[in-house]
Amino acid sequence: MEECLSVDIEPSSIGKNDKLLELAVRKLYQTYTLLSASIWHTLTTYAELNNNYFSNLNHKLMIARIWHGYTTKENADAYENLLKHEIFEGIANKEILGYKGIQLLKRDLENEFEFTTIMWFEGIASVKQFIGEDYETAYVLPQAQKLLLRYDKKSIH
Repeated sequence: MEECLSVDIEPSSIGKNDKLLELAVRKLYQTYTLLSASIWHTLTTYAELNNNYFSNLNHKLMIARIWHGYTTKENADAYENLLKHEIFEGIANKEILGYKGIQLLKRDLENEFEFTTIMWFEGIASVKQFIGEDYETAYVLPQAQKLLLRYDKKSIH
């Protein structure tokens, strides 16, 4: 990228010398144009690299189903065990076509734990096979509801 040029303007000369002001505005516009072009080039290069990366690995775009639930500190371990040993295993046992797996994130907040689940599907049809036509509505088992302080009523995709 070219170096930006600066123009020093004395406040007392602004009204007296319109040419100087015009020069300053032109330099400012040139700098803006160069910076915009540089940012655009960076963004498009990044997008091209990502597309090449995924196409070289032969990956398809997938749907992520994201949901959050919150427990007390006392219920965190019990809820984590319920997720890992009952809920996640139950989902896997359904053998949903296009279901690619689930991830669990756990974050210790000041007075509670936040649990985030991220489910991966090949497409919305697979999500609907998992949960039904109203695929945004979260399904939380009664035994999980007993351990949670609050949770998302809708999953995001």
